[in-house]
Amino acid sequence: MVRAPYAVVLGAALALLLASPGMAAASPERTIAIERPQQLSGHPVGGQLPIVTLRIGAESLRFLFDTGASEAVLSEQTAAQLGLRGTAMQNGADSGGVAVAGRYVTGVDLATVDGAPLRHFDRVLAMPLGPLEALGLAGVIGPQALAATGCVRVDFRGGVATVAGAGAAACRPPTKGANVAAPGWRGDGRPHVPVGVGDGANTSPFLVDSGAWRSAIPPTAATQLPRLRTAQSRGVGGKIVTMDMVGPVTLKVGNAPRPLPEAAVVEGRPTGVLGFDLLSGMTLVLHADGAFSIGE
Repeated sequence: MVRAPYAVVLGAALALLLASPGMAAASPERTIAIERPQQLSGHPVGGQLPIVTLRIGAESLRFLFDTGASEAVLSEQTAAQLGLRGTAMQNGADSGGVAVAGRYVTGVDLATVDGAPLRHFDRVLAMPLGPLEALGLAGVIGPQALAATGCVRVDFRGGVATVAGAGAAACRPPTKGANVAAPGWRGDGRPHVPVGVGDGANTSPFLVDSGAWRSAIPPTAATQLPRLRTAQSRGVGGKIVTMDMVGPVTLKVGNAPRPLPEAAVVEGRPTGVLGFDLLSGMTLVLHADGAFSIGE
């Protein structure tokens, strides 16, 4: 584990971890459009990143809508642009152990692009986010950060997220192939779900990570799969992570088998990842108490 005031993960999963105690103040129901652009600031992303536009004060900003993030993270550039006051710089580490530095900024009010209030954060981590800044993004929002008073329903296929109060129709599980997890998954603020790999009966915990371009499987589940090629990703601290691409493979989420032409394998990472290649056709419902469901 990383010994630091905070730890960030931004590599194959493009995920950021944050422990923020911000209190919530949201209306009973708000909707947010989820975009899947082919390009961001001239860089091709192939529709493989879910993007939302939200407001902080009078500024409309674009964020990566990342279920692999526990809360919200702003780029250092965005925090300065908004004139947000913060604490002294603190040291942390990314998933590869590379040192990074950031600071907490206080009093961040998040709203829809139309100005409807979503949540007040007592503090948000601001740090250099080179890979995201190059794409013109202001930072990362974890959908579960918007569920503080009820739930958020994230329909990636339909391109809409609905923030609702507890007991609303939007808080019901998806109608098809739902896998429901009880409260308690939220140890690190990020949803995990048991997933079967291939024909085996054994399941492994997979991080549900819409910020990942591709799904990944644990090395122990890939021993019989053909290696197709290698790929690389870069962490926020600049470290390059090399992964093997294997396949084809079928992942079983709940009772639904989901074939993939390829999946990533990163040595030394025992947890799998459900990436946007699968999540783009799925719906997640995340609750304030930590329960969630995933299906269609």
